[in-house]
Amino acid sequence: MKFVDEFGFAAAGLAGLNMFETTMRGSGRTSRMIERLTDNDQLIVATPKERERIERLLRKAGKSKVRVYAVEPTAHPLRYVGTAPAGRTYYEHTWVYAYFTASIVAAARELTSFQREMSKTWPEAPDLTPQTEHMIREWVY
Repeated sequence: MKFVDEFGFAAAGLAGLNMFETTMRGSGRTSRMIERLTDNDQLIVATPKERERIERLLRKAGKSKVRVYAVEPTAHPLRYVGTAPAGRTYYEHTWVYAYFTASIVAAARELTSFQREMSKTWPEAPDLTPQTEHMIREWVY
């Protein structure tokens, strides 16, 4: 996959997100989120497997009235979940990470598309680094 972002903004954004996510592992984000959730809140997670894990943690914490939904990070959650009848909507940290990753990739694709549509000849785009290609495959496809 080739993008025209010859300055590396997309790659830098993805690398920064990855670095931040890596350094935050084990920091207690999930525990703090479970503590903050109350009855009638809803939580958006990235995968059905993550939904099952969070639901187990919520049951263990005595918070079985929190609704947990698995929604693709590339999808608009409102279309799949709707507005909370009461309480608040929260996003689990892996969903937010995946959402921002997909958004950066989508912006790079859009920029490439703009250039292709606006050019008489197509410039040779630089190859992505193997790390960036892995991140894109892991989160977007």
